[in-house]
Amino acid sequence: MASADTKAPVEYRCPKCGNSQVSSMEELLNLVSTPSSQFSSDLASWLLPPQRPRRPLSRRHKTGIRNGIAFGLVWLIVLTVACFAFTHGLPNIPFALLSISIALVIGTRTWKAESKLAAKEDKLLLETHWERYRAYLQRRRVWSRLRYCAKCGLVADPATQQTTTLFDIHEIANGKSRGSGG
Repeated sequence: MASADTKAPVEYRCPKCGNSQVSSMEELLNLVSTPSSQFSSDLASWLLPPQRPRRPLSRRHKTGIRNGIAFGLVWLIVLTVACFAFTHGLPNIPFALLSISIALVIGTRTWKAESKLAAKEDKLLLETHWERYRAYLQRRRVWSRLRYCAKCGLVADPATQQTTTLFDIHEIANGKSRGSGG
């Protein structure tokens, strides 16, 4: 005796022609991607599911270190040239130590300021990444529900009863269907 908990798979029929042999988008992509298929490679690339967004990182981390070193060296050169201009000779040891310490302080402060900006930028980039990732998950959920009827060439979303042509499937996945509703 069969258990009452097991459910039979729900058979979906095309809303236009009533055809029961509808395929998922993954099955259609596998059919179109085969080398022996009569479809073009453009169609196979069009039927790829939505791509996962990449997480961008701030480039300020690298430029912060570079700018800190550069500003420190510039200040060291400026102080050395100023000493040479005023004394007509190379700087002595105490002035050289003072110049190096000033250059280190300026370089460190520049690096810390750039690091703070990089942290703020990373936070904003992470927020926008999560927004794009949530939209990607929604597109994937819709994409996995889509069914294609080879008889009439319609793509249908069984949950919302939206239908469209094969070339407008990304608009259903993005929630901007131009096709007819059910």
